[in-house]
Amino acid sequence: MNALVITKFAVRTIVGFGASSIVHQVIKNNVQPETAVEATSQVVASIAIGGLVSDACKKYTDAQIDEIADSLKKLFKKSKPEEEVPTADVTV
Repeated sequence: MNALVITKFAVRTIVGFGASSIVHQVIKNNVQPETAVEATSQVVASIAIGGLVSDACKKYTDAQIDEIADSLKKLFKKSKPEEEVPTADVTV
């Protein structure tokens, strides 16, 4: 595994848990179930919505990491002196 794969995995995991937790807390703090069915529905809905938000956040952070990595590759590629390629002086 290279550093980019490990970085993406770590960020994806943290962002996924964070997003799911936030969605769960928002629903828990704003919905007051009155029956067992409503309570169960609230839990299932928070899991489903949390998963959707988590997936969207993961895709976004992956794209941002890829963009940063590409920018760094270009920056370091430009800073390295390029080797001169010998050319033959051919006239036709």
